[in-house]
Amino acid sequence: MEDKEREQIEKGRDLLAKGKPQEAIKFFQKLTKEPNVSGEVYLYAGMTYDNIGNEKDAIPLYIKALNKGIENEKELRDCYVCLASSYRIEGELTTSLSYLTEAKERFPTDAVISTFLALTLFDMKEFRKTVKELGNTLLDESNNQELMNFEKPLRQYFNNI
Repeated sequence: MEDKEREQIEKGRDLLAKGKPQEAIKFFQKLTKEPNVSGEVYLYAGMTYDNIGNEKDAIPLYIKALNKGIENEKELRDCYVCLASSYRIEGELTTSLSYLTEAKERFPTDAVISTFLALTLFDMKEFRKTVKELGNTLLDESNNQELMNFEKPLRQYFNNI
């Protein structure tokens, strides 16, 4: 992605930060119509809709972002999470799970993905898988030595739930 495009994205994000979501939406709509825009433009256009609770319009933008490609790993992760979260909010749990599973394969140790995966699993009434996912994430992310003294048995419990 070019520096000029990154500057344009920041202008759109500034509008949103200043409490001007409709202006930000119009800005990103215009930006997405320019030739050869990057996947990142579609990502932030989707996030703008997401920010105002309009997941339905955000979803196709996230898909377009993934199809065009996103260079930055964190932004790619964010795109997967935002897309899956939008599908979850729209009640399309199987699709949400599909994107989170794909994201988990790409980023197997990412706590954000694991947490959103657990939310989708919970909504699907997969309570054991939810506890397993959150429990292992807690152990992976914890700096609490008292908790880590019990890591081995806890991992065993979480993995055998």
